[in-house]
Amino acid sequence: MALIKTRARGLKLDDTFAFTGTVSGAGGGKVLQEVRATFGQFTDNTTSFKQYATASITPTSSSSSIIVEYYCPTHKNASDTGSYISDLRVKRGGSGGTNIYTMYDAILYTQSQGCRELAYFNYKDSPSTTSSTEYYCEGKLVSTSAIDINWNGKGLMILTEIGA
Repeated sequence: MALIKTRARGLKLDDTFAFTGTVSGAGGGKVLQEVRATFGQFTDNTTSFKQYATASITPTSSSSSIIVEYYCPTHKNASDTGSYISDLRVKRGGSGGTNIYTMYDAILYTQSQGCRELAYFNYKDSPSTTSSTEYYCEGKLVSTSAIDINWNGKGLMILTEIGA
């Protein structure tokens, strides 16, 4: 059965078309839900891992994927040109959870103070659960020079559930 009705001059776009049958191959990849969490600014001057952001989502299906995105704007408030965020990582299950992604050498400042940089990552996770799942982002510096994290209160974590 043809789904296109034509006229002598072309396609009649204001007409309605009856459809009978099924659609296949269009079940997955839909956005099922999204969680957004913003974070205030703080200063990091330690060389050990420190919490930068955290957010939780409850998947509607155990076969769903979760896209984890984190935007970490920073501001360097020290004159040390060698300061940088050496590792930025995300864990599933909170601070003591499983490390699922690490960005190495996330930000390197080569200028003097007053510089701003943005560290960003996205990661596709498959938690295989319908229980509330916490994602925890943390970072550490290579030196004790101070860097403002989530600068100007613009830190953002987005968790997006994608159907299988």
